[in-house]
Amino acid sequence: MSIPAATNTQIDDVTTHDTDLMLWMHAGSTYTSGSTSTTLRPNVNANRAAGVSSIFASTSNFIEITGIQLEVGVATPFEHEELSTTLAKCQRYFIDCKSQGSGYGGVAMFRSVYANQAEGYTGFPVEMRATPTVTLFDGSSNTGALTENGAAHNRGCAAGNISKVGFNKATSDGTGTGHFSTSAGAGSALLGTYQAAAEL
Repeated sequence: MSIPAATNTQIDDVTTHDTDLMLWMHAGSTYTSGSTSTTLRPNVNANRAAGVSSIFASTSNFIEITGIQLEVGVATPFEHEELSTTLAKCQRYFIDCKSQGSGYGGVAMFRSVYANQAEGYTGFPVEMRATPTVTLFDGSSNTGALTENGAAHNRGCAAGNISKVGFNKATSDGTGTGHFSTSAGAGSALLGTYQAAAEL
């Protein structure tokens, strides 16, 4: 289905809310009392679901969706994209290692010879669209913390030296159960997970 261009309405290339694609299954007269259109036009509630009958009108009604592809310009054949490709595109904006089923997946660092600092490289699965905000979580899911030597949870810290491809430092901030241990000496392990957000 092609929608002709409209001189008085356009889809802007912006980061704010600009366009909706809505599939109506049911709607009241507030949204169905208007008229249908084959061209782009400004949003008017009465026109949003004009011509739509209710999917609940009969028990034999159903809907089947194979795929939706919305693109600017001339429509091209439908792309059957591998899940791994779609996931990689999504991970340019957000990476979640915290929800992978383990409290120790993604971050493994060792306490540096420098006070209150741990070092060890954590690489992102893809290059993100911009330098992200990274949030650390310890083995007990405390936010802004790592677990020291598998037992001392909630060692408050923040990720450092962050780039679009990863980070390689955690700096203790003294929150939670306190700073990284000094008595353990260099080499004390700091473990946990992370989330990285580079959304628009």
